[in-house]
Amino acid sequence: MLQDITERKRLHERLRHQALHDPLTQLPNRMLFFDRLYEEFDRARPGDRIGICYLDLDGFKTVNDSLGHDIGDELLVRVASRLHQRLAPVGHVLARMGGDEFVILVHGCRGPADAIAVAEAVMQVVRSPVDIAGHQLRVTASVGVVEHEMGSMDPAELMKAVDTTLYWAKSSGKNQWALFDPERSAREITRHMLAATMPEALAQGDFVIEYQPIVELATGRPLGAEALLRWDHPRFGRIGPDQFVDLAEETGLIDQLGRWVLVRACEQAAAWHRAHPGLAPLVSVNVATRQVRDLRLVDEVRGALAATGLPARQLQLELTENTALNISEAGLAENLRALASTGVRLAIDDFGTGHSNLAFLRHMPVDTVKIAGLFIEGLHPSRPAEPVDVDLVDTMLGLATRLGLDVIAEGIETEEQLAQLRAMGCPSGQGFLFARPGPAADFERMLASADTRDQAAERHAADVPAQATRSAQGSKRR
Repeated sequence: MLQDITERKRLHERLRHQALHDPLTQLPNRMLFFDRLYEEFDRARPGDRIGICYLDLDGFKTVNDSLGHDIGDELLVRVASRLHQRLAPVGHVLARMGGDEFVILVHGCRGPADAIAVAEAVMQVVRSPVDIAGHQLRVTASVGVVEHEMGSMDPAELMKAVDTTLYWAKSSGKNQWALFDPERSAREITRHMLAATMPEALAQGDFVIEYQPIVELATGRPLGAEALLRWDHPRFGRIGPDQFVDLAEETGLIDQLGRWVLVRACEQAAAWHRAHPGLAPLVSVNVATRQVRDLRLVDEVRGALAATGLPARQLQLELTENTALNISEAGLAENLRALASTGVRLAIDDFGTGHSNLAFLRHMPVDTVKIAGLFIEGLHPSRPAEPVDVDLVDTMLGLATRLGLDVIAEGIETEEQLAQLRAMGCPSGQGFLFARPGPAADFERMLASADTRDQAAERHAADVPAQATRSAQGSKRR
């Protein structure tokens, strides 16, 4: 009977071991790891910290696919053994989570440096070559690292965070570690939320267009306005395109969004043109490289012009620096020439930032360059300690003039910058000095004011000869 009890205990221990350990590597499995993690939380005292490293073998799939699963399994066993030998003596808990993923509960973690030291040690162990069946195998590890004060996250949140951080490490080129950053994580969560809700927002009319005036620098006369897309988000308020345009490109929504902006901007510009024919204001619309790649954009532009009655030269398409950089891409140049054939104006945005391709100016039918606000910031006549910006802007103006291109200076915010640009012969610009982006009604008022001034000037010009005639007639009578 005693022997039966002993056998039952042994069987129970074997079954327990099998339930809590990985059958291939004999390391603790996911269940046992979480048991240890919760135990760590249960005995934590105020101020205690916790560190977790989550590692994934880079290149393991290649080994499996090229040499077979038997070799792959043996590689996992060898790597697990090496990691155990390195980590167990100092009390770290190593577990296999599944596949080629392992997790480490850092013992006695006092801060980020302790967790990072474990990550670097793990990477060094994994990098060492492994000889299996005549093959010398080399793999590396990407490691996500989370180090936090106990209680600031629960175990589930910690594991979600370390999983996210492992993804950062692998996305950064592999064979490296990444440390959890709560702010970065929050930004990424926001991005995912925006990407998921963007189609519904477009359908519901949550996107709006603001317009920033483009003016003649010598007179302040409005020449047109740049159409700037905004998203009235129910949670985040009004957000700018820098927070969602790249998401629209990634999700494929940029084409639909771009069409919407193009049509709405043309409708608005056509209304301005009818109300103020003497001013003939243009509207400038940003187009993404993905849109330019699609030949349908040419038909969409023609359709928008035909539907709204806007003259083609009153529509300017702003091409991103990325478009200029990829001008050699098959089909892109042909599409740009097709766009130019519609009669619209083409402009290069953020010219001079380092990505704009000078070959673009040479070979493409460009009408306008927009000098990036980055360079306009340095124009301070009262502080001549920054001559580089002055020289760069002067060079860009000279180049554009020799090529017969119009120039718009972006980001003009001070009277000093305006005076400097006028002195350098820059014809036009935009920026907060003149107006912030706003609703169409704001630009309409600017146009109406300019119309009033023009009409007053015309009346004055007409009155001068009449007054001279009356004066001459009076002299004769005398």
